[in-house]
Parts: sequence; C-alpha cells; structure tokens
Amino acid sequence: MEPDFFSALLARLSAQFRGPMSSLYLAASRLAPAEERQQNPELDARAAALDQSYYQVLRLTNNLAAFQSLHEPALLLNQDIAALVTEVFDQLEGYAHYRNLTARLICPMEHYVCAFSQEGVQQVLWQLLSNAFKFTPPGGTVLLELARVHGQVLLSVADTGPGIPPEERAGLFQRWQPGRDVLPPHGAGLGLAICQGVARQHDGALTLDESYDKGCRFVFSFPDRRVNTGRFSDVQREYGGGFDPCLVALSDALPSSAFRIF
Repeated sequence: MEPDFFSALLARLSAQFRGPMSSLYLAASRLAPAEERQQNPELDARAAALDQSYYQVLRLTNNLAAFQSLHEPALLLNQDIAALVTEVFDQLEGYAHYRNLTARLICPMEHYVCAFSQEGVQQVLWQLLSNAFKFTPPGGTVLLELARVHGQVLLSVADTGPGIPPEERAGLFQRWQPGRDVLPPHGAGLGLAICQGVARQHDGALTLDESYDKGCRFVFSFPDRRVNTGRFSDVQREYGGGFDPCLVALSDALPSSAFRIF
C-alpha cells in the first residue's frame, strides 16, 4: 500500500468515524443521564464501561488524524514548555491511584519559553505516558521530566515496568504493517510512529534510553530555540472535543471505574 494512499485513507476514516461516534455518545448520555448515574451506582458502573469504550475509539480516531497530519509542517510558536509539562502532569497525577501508581515530575524551572507545537508536544507526552501507565505494574512509578542540555530541550518519560526486550526494539518506532504476524494488543500500532513523526517536525528525535535498567525510558529532544515570528502564544489549553484529554489518552490504561461520576 502506497504511503500517500495510506495517509489519505486514515484521514478519511478519521473524518467518517466522528459523525456516528457523536450520535452514539449523545444517545448513550440520554439513556444514562448524569443525574440518574449519581443516584444509581449500578447504572453508573455500566455507563462508565460504555464511556470508556467510547473514549478508546475516540483515542484511536484522534491517532488516525494525527498520523495523517505528520505530512504537514508543524506550527512552531514561542510558548511556555514548563507550564505545559506541569499542566499535563497535574492532570495525570489525579488518575495514578486507579492503577496504584506513583506519578512524579522533575521540572527545575517554573517557566521557560521556547519554540514548539503545543498540539504535537501534548500528543507525544500523552502517548508516552499512556504506554507507561499501561505497562507499569501496580506499585510502580511513572516519571515525567523536563530538562535543558547542550542546546536541546529534553522531555522524558520513564517507568518501572518490564522494559522492552532487545529483540523488539528494531522496529519500535515503525507503524504496524499489514502482513506482520502479531497485531498490536492496544490501538492501531501508530502511537510511537506518531511520536517519532512529531519529533522530526521539531527537527528533533525520539529515542529509547537503552542504558536505563529500571524499566523503560523514552526521551523526546528538540532544539532549544525561539522562532522570529513576532508571536508569543499564551495558550488557552482547552481540549476542543469537550472531553478530558487525560481520560482520552489513558482510556486503554485505566480501569472503567475511572470513568464513573458517582
């Protein structure tokens, strides 16, 4: 299958999914309104399982669109990377207890402005954090870190999970291809390929730290620079779809109880 055809197909599928998905979500909300869920724990539990399934499909649909967008230049603006990382962590930390995990943040700066795509960096962080939550056993730790080293901005996500066997590392950042023996157990096999694509849009790289022996550690690095656009983005970070971006990102990693409202 030609790459251009594959990308166009993903974009079309993503667009076609959204209409029926919205109708299904609206219908489910009417069958189990929030007021009734608050008064009926059994109904809330059943509706939470349905909500989780919807969020999982939404995550897949977003990934299809994100993969297609990698063929377009990223919009790099001068923004506060420290504020974005802290905000992502604050959202993440509130869900760690559902997996009995400890979430940690190392961010030595309160504010730091550099050029990056907000959408792209968020995509990378949520993909990596979702993987860390998914594969780290209860009692483990997930660490998000921001650093500046030798003219590079470094964003890393480390966990205390089982790590990645050496024999599985060669094609780690490639999307799943039809004809491979094993279908990915989660999603469509696009997550790390999307992250790698975003890194390239930033003239950066995404690497697996093979010296890390406590689990798994991914590092997203890109040039520490500002662009001469005359624009500074004081970003209002609201998720356009109206859904909790953390729940969307972690929908494959959390139990259905995380989606309850009671």
